[in-house]
Amino acid sequence: MAEEILVIDPFTETMKGAGAELIDGLDKDGFEVTAALWFLRPETGTWRLILAMPVVNSEGPLKAYEQIQHVLAKFSQETQDLFLSNISAVESDDPLVDLFRKALRKKGKGGVRFTRNAIDGIYIHDAYVYRV
Repeated sequence: MAEEILVIDPFTETMKGAGAELIDGLDKDGFEVTAALWFLRPETGTWRLILAMPVVNSEGPLKAYEQIQHVLAKFSQETQDLFLSNISAVESDDPLVDLFRKALRKKGKGGVRFTRNAIDGIYIHDAYVYRV
């Protein structure tokens, strides 16, 4: 019996730009994002854009997704490939976000790739961090 081979979606410049554009749009519209990163889910081989937003703590994830969709509706053609189904709005103190905060102090413009590394004994296959 043949083994199934997991194919991992590559991280692309389009994804990087789309994430940056969404974060910038949320900032400009006054929707606070305390942390933002692309995270490779190795069990599925897919990428998720993780957005830590205080509104999730105070009003719940539905409100966060409404804010995200509001900004997505204004986007350029490059970002048209970014959908809510690719995004996770999480609480500001989400365990995954806190894990990255322990390893990185990333704020402001630009991002950092975090590949094949461990934080507190937890292996991170791949991530691209905008801010933590």
